Amino acid sequence: MWDPYKLLAASVFTDPLANENVKNGTLTELPYIPIDRYGINGQPMLPAQFELAGFDKNEPGTWPMLQPFYFPASPFTWVGDDHHYPQPPTSDPFYWPNISIYWDMANGELIDFRPVDVRAVMPEVRRAWQISYRSEFAEGAPTADVATILIPENYNGRHLLCYAPYQDSVNFDCSPSYAYLTGLRDPSVDALLIQGWAVVMPDHQGKRNSFGSGYRSGKSVLDSIRATIEAQEYLPFSFEKIAMTGYSGGAIAIGYASELQSEYAPELDICGSAFGGVIVDLNATLSVINKGLFSAYALGGFYGLAQECQIMDILEASLKDNAKTRANEIQNHCLIWDVLDYVGQDIFAYFKDGPAVLNQDDFRRVLERERMGFNTPSMPLFIYQADSDEIAPAEKVNGLVDFYCQNGARVDYHMDSQIGHLLEAVAATPALIKFLHKCFEENYVPDLYPDHIASIQANAMDVPLMDDIDAISRKAYNFWKGLGLPYIPL
Repeated sequence: MWDPYKLLAASVFTDPLANENVKNGTLTELPYIPIDRYGINGQPMLPAQFELAGFDKNEPGTWPMLQPFYFPASPFTWVGDDHHYPQPPTSDPFYWPNISIYWDMANGELIDFRPVDVRAVMPEVRRAWQISYRSEFAEGAPTADVATILIPENYNGRHLLCYAPYQDSVNFDCSPSYAYLTGLRDPSVDALLIQGWAVVMPDHQGKRNSFGSGYRSGKSVLDSIRATIEAQEYLPFSFEKIAMTGYSGGAIAIGYASELQSEYAPELDICGSAFGGVIVDLNATLSVINKGLFSAYALGGFYGLAQECQIMDILEASLKDNAKTRANEIQNHCLIWDVLDYVGQDIFAYFKDGPAVLNQDDFRRVLERERMGFNTPSMPLFIYQADSDEIAPAEKVNGLVDFYCQNGARVDYHMDSQIGHLLEAVAATPALIKFLHKCFEENYVPDLYPDHIASIQANAMDVPLMDDIDAISRKAYNFWKGLGLPYIPL
């Protein structure tokens, strides 16, 4: 049954106008969201309601917060040769190999692998494995990352797609490799698997939960591809061509991987890279999302970058003393829970210096580094964007495409009108799948265009293939089922 409360909630969070109305105070109350799981139940509270409820609207340390939660894995999934019950990444030794094992390894070298059974939660998957591989942090120190390889029932035996999920959280137990075992799933993966492609999904934020760090995530993506190539020697699958894709937080990973590839992993032959909802400039995104529906991503970005760059002590010292507990709560939830816990809030209210915290040397240095457009990708590109995106400003993406075009990149640029960030993930699916099919089957390379306007006008990806209809329908259906939480029935 379609639950009108959830449809109303979904309509608010997918409406760019609602986001603006939250920011300017016109919208003062959100709809009831009946998600009776893990402490989320009832009425998310906007800052406009804090004073009426008896809280100091200027002191975030007094604001109500959700309870920490625990993700249980599905009882019908297992991992390892002994088929044991999955444990969260923070307590699973597979995620924590001794550094002496991989210290002298090359980036992308395979550390370990194990089978996993996800058929109870992903029935279209025939076989799956988790792999551990050597990668590195943004500054170059070695680390071990984990990725999940999914082989669909209709695998064509030729094509591997590296898909970067949008984890968008600074909680290691929200890592995609574990989240999929709990029944949480990204509907994009359905649309990709039923094309007959093998999919590898890296936990690209890694152990430091480096949300927002494109250099960290981009390296992890490229190293996951290297490790999957090596895994063919040990696992019963093979492939001939490789492409990459990701949206939103996943676009951070794929976008940076595309720019890093020619120098970091020049041996990889990638036939195409597709990314959308692109966070080009973190500074621009911070100013756009603060006080809106997705302000949690601003605070999460602070924590992710501070953890990646090892400046958590500076972050902690920058927070108001009575706001630290409330701010640190960002580390105890996953994507949807974070959004509801910080909806509409002024994230700078948590800091002693307010917005001036961005001028501190360490934060300014990190934010200046984490900006796309430092290199021109060598592989064919498909970039897709909503013109009313309330998280990733379209004008920044236009500028990035201009930079690519003017420096010789081959780009198909797809722009959808009058929708926002969340709906673009569904609306662009036909064009995305068509581009990937053409890369895999036709060695497709876009023409060279002078700028983003010419690329949009010439884009030939707007007509879906007939084979895509089932994938598109399933993705849209799963998306609307609780905003990507399909086990919560509408």
